Amino acid sequence: MAAKKATAEAGRLPETCTAGDLAVLLGMAPRNIRDWAAKGVFVKTSNGRYRTVESVQAYVKSLREQAAGRATSTGELAEEKAKLAKTQREIQDIKLAQLRGDVLTVDEVTDGWSKFALALKSAVLAVPTRARSTIPHLTAHDGETLKRICRDTLSELSKQVEGIVIGGDAQALKDGK
Repeated sequence: MAAKKATAEAGRLPETCTAGDLAVLLGMAPRNIRDWAAKGVFVKTSNGRYRTVESVQAYVKSLREQAAGRATSTGELAEEKAKLAKTQREIQDIKLAQLRGDVLTVDEVTDGWSKFALALKSAVLAVPTRARSTIPHLTAHDGETLKRICRDTLSELSKQVEGIVIGGDAQALKDGK
């Protein structure tokens, strides 16, 4: 009985209406009518008008689906908001860990490892000189041999570092940077 009454009352509405008429009927701006039409909610006719009853029914159905959480745009929006909230929480956790001194930045780690690499390079290259002063019977040729061995060892190490250390740069080690 209610469906019959609704159909009879719907007969009082014009079959088609303009965007302005539909906006007045639904209590929204004409721009919103065009936006909803672009989403495929409002039913347009071939002459640029809107089918009144079908458009209102589709709009109400869309609102019901949004309220029930079934609408895709609302679901996607909720999902995006959840991702954003999670990312913001992770950023805050990282900032808190930095303030506590629990984590280091990439620049801090890179700087520390660079200083370590330079100290290691200096220590290894000092071995031949220290060996000659500690072992006086070594000849100049022996000292040069030790220097070559130390340089070759550092060169091999720099190639290995490039492959296993994140951000490792063999050229920087060779250049002393």
